[in-house]
Amino acid sequence: MPSVPLRFEKIYNKNKSSILLTSSRDPSTRTRTFINELSSVLPKSIKIGRGKLSLEELNQIILRYNIPKLIVINEYKGNPGKIQLFKPNENSKRPDLILYAIIYGVSLRKELGFNKKISVRDAAIKLIDEKQDNVKYDYINKLSTMLDLNVNDRLIDENNIAYFLVKFDFPYIDIKVFNRNVNIGPNFKLKFGDDINDGSKF
Repeated sequence: MPSVPLRFEKIYNKNKSSILLTSSRDPSTRTRTFINELSSVLPKSIKIGRGKLSLEELNQIILRYNIPKLIVINEYKGNPGKIQLFKPNENSKRPDLILYAIIYGVSLRKELGFNKKISVRDAAIKLIDEKQDNVKYDYINKLSTMLDLNVNDRLIDENNIAYFLVKFDFPYIDIKVFNRNVNIGPNFKLKFGDDINDGSKF
């Protein structure tokens, strides 16, 4: 199996995160910005530039440093196109793909008129729709699993807390990230896939 690149040793030795966040190879500026902004509101995440790292090497990294989740943002026509969630696999060269969603309608901070740097210590999911059914429950469970966030409708609006405001618009969920009632982004929609085999395409 490939070894862990030495240039990442300092990053991971200090890491206490539960998510390793990266992109597909050669991402556009827009996709890199989306990843940077998403990472800034996921306090349990650590992001790295993909460079020439293969999935095999990423699997080795999350195994070595006990990071339970790997998120890869793939792009489509220069935009964030898919979010894939992997878990480490000790018995295979590649990590296991366990969940994916197609990304739509991304709005970055610049497009929202928000240009401040963000650093949060906590984040959670907040629901607009009060009524729950099995489909909504399944979507929220998938989102919570993917981003390692809990549902907390009573989250206190402090300076260093972000909440992912979720509205259902099936087959999509509309996500807007807020801090102290300010839409700080990134905003995006997700459509979760049912067939995990389709999740490895593009």
